[in-house]
Amino acid sequence: MSVLALEEALRRLGVEGRIEAREGLAVLVPRGGADLAEASLRRRATALAREHGFTHLALELVDGPDADRDDAPGDGAALHRD
Repeated sequence: MSVLALEEALRRLGVEGRIEAREGLAVLVPRGGADLAEASLRRRATALAREHGFTHLALELVDGPDADRDDAPGDGAALHRD
């Protein structure tokens, strides 16, 4: 699994953001108001995640003026453990 390669592939797709790897899950933390409202774009992004060795792609929803900062409060996706 290559986080940097997936970030670059998503950037070429027009999706700016940072990937946090959680085992097989790639969590996309969007930057610059990445718009993933279009279903076909989400499908292409998910396919890219699979091509880069991930089983799933999740979108972390961020809001507020500091949402694009790497050190924003609450940064990091929660991962439920049984």
